[in-house]
Amino acid sequence: MTNLPPEVIEAQLDEYRRQFESGFRDALMHALLFCGGERVVMPEWLVVELVRGWHRFVRRDAEDLGEAFGITWPKGSHKAAYRKKRRLKLKVWLRVRELHKQGVAIDGAMFERVGKELGLGKTLASDYYYEAERNKHLPVAAQMLLEPYKKKP
Repeated sequence: MTNLPPEVIEAQLDEYRRQFESGFRDALMHALLFCGGERVVMPEWLVVELVRGWHRFVRRDAEDLGEAFGITWPKGSHKAAYRKKRRLKLKVWLRVRELHKQGVAIDGAMFERVGKELGLGKTLASDYYYEAERNKHLPVAAQMLLEPYKKKP
């Protein structure tokens, strides 16, 4: 049983549904993991999409489960590069934020320094940082739970 309030669970699952319907197919698996992790009953839309995907797979309309659920790798993507990015993107972002708090400017010199520390070039370090910066956001459930703690103007 979850410790999250029902309105938080509902808001998070609604967000996953909106993401899924707007084309972010991974949201289906995020919703499934959320339900499993919080031990909550799956909403109808999630059950329907899981059944549809499973049937695409067992009828062999799809080559694999990823394809059955609409989760595909972009053409030309390389597994090793993806894993490297996934492993280092947060490390780059954290190190840049740490140095910036110490008064170091976020510029080419910093990216060169961080890249050298992590075995990356300056450009890749910069790319990883800005991608992490663009994608940083809390899930809806976390935002709702933190709302009472935000400073009021």
